[in-house]
Amino acid sequence: MHKIISRIIFWFIIGSQSLCSYSQSSLFNKINKYNISNKNFADTIPIEFIQNRIYVPVTIHNRVYRFVLDTGSFSCALHDEDLASEYDSIGRLNVKDINNTDKKGLVVKVSSLIIDKLEFKDCPMISLKTQLSPCTDIDGIIGVNILKDKILKIDIHNRVIILTDRKNFFKDENGRTLPFKIYNDYIPHFSIIPTNNCKDEVIFDTGNMAFYSMSYKYYKKLMREKIQLPIVDKGFGKFNRGVWGTGNDTTNLKFQLDDFAFDGLAISNVKTILCPSMNSSIGADILNYGSMILDYIHKNLIFIPYQNKNAVVSKYDYPSFKLIPENREVKIGAIWEKSEAYHSGLRNGFIVRSVNGIHIQDICGFINQWPSLKGDITMECLDLKNNPIVFHFVK
Repeated sequence: MHKIISRIIFWFIIGSQSLCSYSQSSLFNKINKYNISNKNFADTIPIEFIQNRIYVPVTIHNRVYRFVLDTGSFSCALHDEDLASEYDSIGRLNVKDINNTDKKGLVVKVSSLIIDKLEFKDCPMISLKTQLSPCTDIDGIIGVNILKDKILKIDIHNRVIILTDRKNFFKDENGRTLPFKIYNDYIPHFSIIPTNNCKDEVIFDTGNMAFYSMSYKYYKKLMREKIQLPIVDKGFGKFNRGVWGTGNDTTNLKFQLDDFAFDGLAISNVKTILCPSMNSSIGADILNYGSMILDYIHKNLIFIPYQNKNAVVSKYDYPSFKLIPENREVKIGAIWEKSEAYHSGLRNGFIVRSVNGIHIQDICGFINQWPSLKGDITMECLDLKNNPIVFHFVK
């Protein structure tokens, strides 16, 4: 059980960027308070779903911004420091990211935040002017604090989310149902069985693009119970992009789980790696296989498969290597040893100079476009001794 003593911990996940914030409980209570102009509503909101991220249009000051819906984030957040400066501050937080870099974060009260037909008044938001802001394609985060006493349905097939305060609006929806608990952070915590009939308490985190990320805590639990997971790959490098920058080089492991169970629903081919978060998480990849209802009124999570009602095969896998911005260069942050790129000689720390003959000039533009690039790749790099080297592989 989590307890409020003098500090409260809550998490933000922005893709692979994670941070936790420590605040006095009085400020925590302020963050959780806002007004909503509508009552007895059921609003269908159009979204984009790109590379397992949910983009929602948000209007502030008559201007439309692109926010990400992140159920692993306690609070809404702004990346636009100039916009945040127009609002009254209600305090500052000591913000420590996943790499244990600690800085101050400003909390402001936004007078009007509009999502489709819903207006949230005096909505507290955290201003995140981060080192990674220029290399992210979002303007902010929609966190779970606006879901208090509401029900959210995420339907990727129809590219909509439905938000309602009507407690029986989805009563006729049938699916795999798991009760969840909320502690101090309003993030839903529930139990699943990832492997070997061994339970894991996880969070539902749409900021995580994978199907499932395994915490070190759960991995150690498996080790204590002498459950050996087959290692399908090993990687080395900077796997975690914190909001204040990248962390240190570490070794990571990749596993494949074929006996994953979600309230009796059999899920196979689940690729997972170890993550330093406090809890394991079910990520946004699950939304490719069914709609999800996050019911904060009845405290239930309901998954409704689109096709097979009894079994799901996950198609998500982690990219062969990770690119990071560092010292105004694009670098190989981390790489998996069984990848074709690794066998061609690519290593973490190498500087990428050009791809398919095109020299990299816009660092952030390249990093944001890289996931969509497919096919034969010719990559010119500088190795750790600054020697030019060319790699050929298929992505």
